[in-house]
Parts: sequence; structure tokens; C-alpha cells
Amino acid sequence: MRSCLINNHAQSAIEFSLAFILVILFLILTGNLFVWLNHNLVQRQSKYEATRVQAASPSSPGKLDFYKTPELNVFAPGGIGEK
Repeated sequence: MRSCLINNHAQSAIEFSLAFILVILFLILTGNLFVWLNHNLVQRQSKYEATRVQAASPSSPGKLDFYKTPELNVFAPGGIGEK
């Protein structure tokens, strides 16, 4: 009876540790995704605003390809991968 009780406590400790590690990993990955999205939005907006004068000119080529999305790397600091 006593060994069965100890085994149950050990199993619950292992399950709690695993769940805690997964929650922390999820929070880190979500944080890096948020930083990447925020960085991407800021960079894209500044590049877009820089093209507005050119787009309003009569010699505008039409659609401008003004921004390339950076690679998402959730394990890099800030979530931004280097190319």
C-alpha cells in the first residue's frame, strides 16, 4: 500500500514537471513570435511610408515591392533569423 502511494506521488511530480516545462517553452515561443510580428510591422510600415512620395509621382511603376519579410526563427533572440 505504501509503495503504491509513493509511486503515485512520483508520477504526479514527473507529470507536473513536464507540464511546467511545456508551459514555459510555449510562453518563450509565443514571446518570440510577438517580438517578430512587432518588428515586422514596424519595419514594413517605415518602408511603406518611404515609398509614398515615389508612388504619388506621375512616373510611378505601379505596384512597388518595397519589403521582404524576415525569416522567423523562434529560437533566436527576438525571433528574427539572420540571412
